[in-house]
Amino acid sequence: MAVPDPLDYDIHPKFGFVPENPARELPSYYYPWMTFTVNVQDYVHNRTIRDKIKELPLLDHAHLGDDVRLLRLAHCLLTGLAQCYIWVDGFEGVPEILPRQIAVPLKGVSDKLNYPPSPMYHTSSLCNWKLKDPDGPIVPKNVETIFTMNGGEKESNFMTSTLPYEFLATEGLFAVSDAQKAVLQGNGDNLAICLEKLKNCLQSLKKSLLVVRDGCDPEHFYHKIKPFAEGWDSPPFHKKNLKGIVFEGVSDEPIGCGPLTAAQTPTLPVFDAALGIKHTPEEERNRLLLRKAMPPAHVRFIIAVENGPSIKDFVESTKDPTCKDMYNSCIHAIKDFRSGHVQSVTSYGVIPGAKKARDSDDPEAIREMSKGNAELLGFLKGMRDSTGPTLD
Repeated sequence: MAVPDPLDYDIHPKFGFVPENPARELPSYYYPWMTFTVNVQDYVHNRTIRDKIKELPLLDHAHLGDDVRLLRLAHCLLTGLAQCYIWVDGFEGVPEILPRQIAVPLKGVSDKLNYPPSPMYHTSSLCNWKLKDPDGPIVPKNVETIFTMNGGEKESNFMTSTLPYEFLATEGLFAVSDAQKAVLQGNGDNLAICLEKLKNCLQSLKKSLLVVRDGCDPEHFYHKIKPFAEGWDSPPFHKKNLKGIVFEGVSDEPIGCGPLTAAQTPTLPVFDAALGIKHTPEEERNRLLLRKAMPPAHVRFIIAVENGPSIKDFVESTKDPTCKDMYNSCIHAIKDFRSGHVQSVTSYGVIPGAKKARDSDDPEAIREMSKGNAELLGFLKGMRDSTGPTLD
């Protein structure tokens, strides 16, 4: 039974799932896109972005070649512009068609990367950062986005706020690999050391949730950022009997997708897989849907860990008290992190959403908002409660 090496799955030894040096600019041929992104906030604020996008030239994605860094940046920019086009007029104004100026190159770039032609946490956040001071450290105060949709420092802060989480998670990813090697070798002492590293990593991850609060308050997120992160298979589309948005010049079949969310990170699924954590069938179905918005190499890593040497089975069979204690501490740490995540989503989504629903004059909007918030909170609480069990 093979132990997957993270380095074989596009996982950086220092940055984990975050690309080390994302491209900041596209070649000169794509100058119209780059200059457009500089002014996109003005176009959104004065509601001219749809007309402006239709005035763009139709550019050929083939000039990007096979450069993954450039393709990822193009995916980030094009999905961001698509979101601006779709959501600029609010939930009542969703269009049926995405213009060919965005649709055609977005589909081409996505096919080249084997990514979905829709917003992804990977390209929108993990590939969307640069250092303000190139010679300075990679810390929140020295990091900003390359592209923002609705503009402003708070959006930049929010979109980059998960970078510390991903950086911290890196040690845990490699600890998982080392732990499975220890299982294969039958070495309980080494396994206990690896599980302690994973526990410490998980405890650090919960603390990293506080970074979001430092740079973006819940009200700003809910009213300025979240509306541009909605999916294309959502109540505003359903209300118009639409199954998604049609890509002009590509296909008459609509393309749907879920919302842009940090839940698309592969990090926690890897840890669940390593510890043998099983969730309810409904939760597992939702997790499989989230995988569709992850880079294929990272999904393969999750699957490889799932199919690798079982840490849980080894701990149960050896009866080693140190290994058992370390394993159980990892389970508790994941539960604790998920509790912190529930609190964060409650602050940033549920509470402002409930307030907006109360202030709304549209009863249907109230029902949809309340239902959506309840489902999200229920899913997260369910994931937390089904984490485990610990070993006796």
